[in-house]
Order: sequence, then C-alpha cells, then structure tokens
Amino acid sequence: MTIKQTTWTVSSTNPKQHGKKENIFSFSCKSNYQIKDKDLIDLFITVGQGITYWGEAYINFLPNKAYEKGFLKIEREGGIYININQFNLDSNIFCVDRGDDTEIEIIDTKTVRDFINTIKSIIESPNTKGELKSNLIEALATQDFSLLDAADGDYIFQKCIFGSCVYG
Repeated sequence: MTIKQTTWTVSSTNPKQHGKKENIFSFSCKSNYQIKDKDLIDLFITVGQGITYWGEAYINFLPNKAYEKGFLKIEREGGIYININQFNLDSNIFCVDRGDDTEIEIIDTKTVRDFINTIKSIIESPNTKGELKSNLIEALATQDFSLLDAADGDYIFQKCIFGSCVYG
C-alpha cells in the first residue's frame, strides 16, 4: 500500500485562511466482505420496497411459467419476488421495467452475481454519494443490512439493471 503526502494551498475569501498550506495524506486499502444468502435475500426484499414505482423483479424464476410442485418457495415484498429454492450466484434476475409510459421493457440478462458486482463497484467508485457508500460498507462490515433503506436498494438495483440510476 502506498501512502502519499501532498501539500495544498488554500484559496479562500477569508484572509486568515487564504494562502494557508495543508498537508493531505492519501492511501487506499482493500477490504473483503461476506454476505450470507439470508442477508442477500433480505437485501433483495429491501430492493422490492424501493422499485415498486417503476417495476417488478423476479429472482431465480420466470413469471408465468409452469414449475414442478415444490420448486418454488417465494419470498415477496413490494415489487420483488424471490424463489429461495436453489438461490445462488447464477440465479437469474428477470426485471419488468414499467417506469415510463411508452412500452414495458423486459431485462433478463442479469444475475445475482451481477447484483453483488454492482455493490462492489458502488463501494469502489469515487463518485458514489458518501452516505450510500458509508451505509453500504457499514452494513457489509457489521452484517446489519437494516442500515440500508428502500431508496438505497432501489439505487443499487437500478445500477445493476440499467447501468445507472434511471428513475430518481
């Protein structure tokens, strides 16, 4: 790990601060996080509370498809339906985008792995809003996902599905 020191000269309208020198110490670090399947399902439930205004999502199954008896064990909240049987990284995400008034769009190219990679990219991005990033890091570090609310879940899910926050 490299630690770097830089000196900045303050530019300010306050004459006492203007021209003052500040030392800044910069470093980066790598952290490893874990999330239990139960907690990930709970996080998807939080997502469901946040996406109801623009769409629905089906995790690990396709809607309107016949399945063998006992295959589906659904957890549901708001706009999300999760089949928790055989839930894993390769479980598909089937998203119905009803956000605009034109036509309904179906996105079926994402997986649970993509959702976790989105969380990783949000943490690593220097452009992520500080409060979301700190809540996300704290939730992962403490395994307390109640630190994330429906708006956080909505943002993470939109970044996963669309690549950016499309709806607010």
